[in-house]
Amino acid sequence: MEKNENNPKSKAPEADTGNASNPSPHDKSWDPVKEQLLSDKAETYLRESGNIEDEPDAQDEFDAEQTIKKEENR
Repeated sequence: MEKNENNPKSKAPEADTGNASNPSPHDKSWDPVKEQLLSDKAETYLRESGNIEDEPDAQDEFDAEQTIKKEENR
């Protein structure tokens, strides 16, 4: 039984603060490495694709111009 850090004299155990989505930091039965649903490559892709600072680069602009020219020539 761990002591309550807010009141060192308390004999009460710490409250379980976790839930199904966010396990308690005191829960020793949950291993985040083994429970990972996505691969590292997928996680990196999701983090980078959600970056609001992701601006089009020169290649993106070139591809967009080529697509517009193809559409105009149809």
